[in-house]
Amino acid sequence: MAPKTSVPVRAVVHIVDPSHYTFDWYETRGGKESRTMQIEYSK
Repeated sequence: MAPKTSVPVRAVVHIVDPSHYTFDWYETRGGKESRTMQIEYSK
């Protein structure tokens, strides 16, 4: 990625239950959106 290049992103939080949720990060490059990161949280 070149300096000062912007990439459209979308962040989604899924609340599974009070003790579990997931965080998904999507990036759009070349007109195609893809999930680039997923974090699963639990207490």
